[in-house]
Amino acid sequence: MKLNYWLIPGLILKSISDKQKQEMIAQRVTEITGISLTRMRNNIRDRDVVDARRLLMSMSFIYTQMTLRCIGMFINKDHSTVIHHMKKLKDLCEIDQRSRIEIEMFKISLIKLNDSIDWTEKREFNYNILV
Repeated sequence: MKLNYWLIPGLILKSISDKQKQEMIAQRVTEITGISLTRMRNNIRDRDVVDARRLLMSMSFIYTQMTLRCIGMFINKDHSTVIHHMKKLKDLCEIDQRSRIEIEMFKISLIKLNDSIDWTEKREFNYNILV
């Protein structure tokens, strides 16, 4: 549910830089998954680390205007790795309802983390939510 900020007097949303948003997303991913940012930046191929890295890249793409190169540089990867992880997450969300729910729950928890920040989606990440 999105609030209509024009109807609530005195509610001012903070505008922060994309880099700060990415750091907040990374902090939230580490809190939820238990995977540290240094482990995500290493070339570890464990499933839990790859999933955390995938979540970080995809949410950074959705909530910031950063280029794919900048998103990849944040965790020592290149732009093609970011594209691969986003396609993989999209495919996973199309097949697995549990993954879709986890992504939506992450988005909600990100907004609840600091609701005074403008968390509107900057770019669209298409996947069909089947009800």
